[in-house]
Amino acid sequence: MISILIADDHGLFRRGIIKILNESLHCRVIGEAENGQELIAKYFELKPDVILVDISMPVISGIDAFIKIMESDKSVKALFLTMHDDEEYIIKIYKSGGRGLINKNYLEEDLYKIVQKVYQGDCYFGEKWDKAKLQKLSVFSPIVVHKNQKDLNRLSSREMEIFILIGKGYSSSQISEKLYISKRTVDTHKTHIYQKLEIRSFHDLFKLAFKYNFDKKQENE
Repeated sequence: MISILIADDHGLFRRGIIKILNESLHCRVIGEAENGQELIAKYFELKPDVILVDISMPVISGIDAFIKIMESDKSVKALFLTMHDDEEYIIKIYKSGGRGLINKNYLEEDLYKIVQKVYQGDCYFGEKWDKAKLQKLSVFSPIVVHKNQKDLNRLSSREMEIFILIGKGYSSSQISEKLYISKRTVDTHKTHIYQKLEIRSFHDLFKLAFKYNFDKKQENE
């Protein structure tokens, strides 16, 4: 019996997932959370086998909550939920240590089998992402972190806001909604960020933004 904790800020969606999973004879939803902070607390209280986590949640994002849990429990197995499954999301989740990503639009199709796969230690990012393709994400050349960190001073306040949100797993559309600006404006700022930091790939940009957010958290603790 696989025990599952689900975290999503939409109650109706959570109830739908719980119904789907509890119909299986081999898994059981033992708890639910509606924000990242609650997810952290309930994880250590319930110790589930797998957590289903929405990427973007209030208080603390799904990715930030997952990282916080990993600091104390490296064995945590997280399967992320999103409305978007573009390559940039695959990279974000895989590089942060997540075991998989599911598009919310296709949840009813083999959901239990995907959860079981993650529980057994495998990864699932869609049929197109086999082990060989995922392994290639691990061999990207590292960026020169210290150099790029110095260049952060060149970013405007708005560019810095967007940079931080990128590191938290937000897409251009989500940043647009959060900052009340158009997606086109977000993409223009992202272009300037790439130029000022002398970064060519989204992988390197996310890696730097992710590390920046993590280091800031460490400083504040």
